[in-house]
Amino acid sequence: MNPIISILNSVKEIVTFENITFLLGLIGSVGTAWQVIQSRRKIRLSLPYFGYSAEKQLALAYIQFDNLSNSAVSITDISIVINGNIYPCDKLPTIVASSNRKIGGKTVSSGSLYNMSLPVCLSGYGGSSGYFVFQIPLESAPSDSTHQRFLISTSRGSSFRVELKPDREHFH
Repeated sequence: MNPIISILNSVKEIVTFENITFLLGLIGSVGTAWQVIQSRRKIRLSLPYFGYSAEKQLALAYIQFDNLSNSAVSITDISIVINGNIYPCDKLPTIVASSNRKIGGKTVSSGSLYNMSLPVCLSGYGGSSGYFVFQIPLESAPSDSTHQRFLISTSRGSSFRVELKPDREHFH
């Protein structure tokens, strides 16, 4: 028998519809697994501002999010952790700042700034930032330490703790 025909018959036995389907499925599964591994918790956070008002028993945090992966992700919940106690952020709109512009004693414009609503949707390599309000009783008031701890939940089915140092702090 001709050796070339023998090799072709061997290849014909290996290259079947079932084997090709299996190989394509395996390649797809490996690609999906690789994508999931690459997109896990690649979120960078920073805390430009943190403040606490003992009078109002409210903490205000300005948090900046950067998605460092090419897959979209949503921040589904944010809580502050103080002495092991977890305080979730306010979900309802709250005015965090307001301004009035006057000319000659007359108000010509006014505006209000609200806390950020959840979820915070981050596109691939995208970012977002906003204010978050936390109701914290006076007995659990955050210390004016150099770092604040947060618990962040994401749409990727994970939550993680992060310790952030604010660029600016204000306590009163």
